[in-house]
Amino acid sequence: MQSFKTSYNSPADGGDNSIIQFAPYQAANLTRAFVIHNDVGDLTRTERIISSLPGFCLIGWQMNRNVALKDIIQLRPELIIVYSPCISSLDFALARALKEEVPSSNLIFLSNESKSDLKPLMLAGASGFCLTSENSAILSLAIQTVALGGVWIDPSAAGNIFDTKSDDSSEDSSPQLLSDRERQVLHLIAEGLTNQEIAIRLWLSRETIKSHVKKIMRKLSVKDRTQAAVAALRLGLSV
Repeated sequence: MQSFKTSYNSPADGGDNSIIQFAPYQAANLTRAFVIHNDVGDLTRTERIISSLPGFCLIGWQMNRNVALKDIIQLRPELIIVYSPCISSLDFALARALKEEVPSSNLIFLSNESKSDLKPLMLAGASGFCLTSENSAILSLAIQTVALGGVWIDPSAAGNIFDTKSDDSSEDSSPQLLSDRERQVLHLIAEGLTNQEIAIRLWLSRETIKSHVKKIMRKLSVKDRTQAAVAALRLGLSV
């Protein structure tokens, strides 16, 4: 069992933010979260949200991104939460680096700006994007969804992940285009389930699920499971 520093300072307590601050957690079933944030006030709010979630614990926070990457490589948390005022190419690079170094970690970005270009961010490895203006209940749900392997895109920003050059036929994408079974499958894709897991859940063969997924992607004009999960959020098919 790896041993960690025993002193933990909450962001609200101040202290030297250039040094990682975390506590020892030995329960294997805990989801360990690490936060990269440069706003102490909002960081404190994020800490409170994580602390309120059953089975979650905050093992570290860092304001310096370069130092944070080193800390994350050492700690290998299950969940990484990154705050960025406005998503930029720096965030794409950070997401790519985090997923290369700790591919098993789930990554969600928090931001003030809903007009951010999210497609490169998701392609770089992020699984979630949520606005900091959302209430704590929504932020909690976003964090839990991503931690469980699902995808979360703030509805106000969901359109930014799709190709703007889509033809007019894609504008009328709606739940009515999908069969009841396809809507079930899409909902489970948004939860982060694999084809095999969906097959088990619905008592169907893996090949049948694979066929449904292909039809869903064609009907919704999406290219991968991440975009399909985002479409589920837009169409109200994901909780």
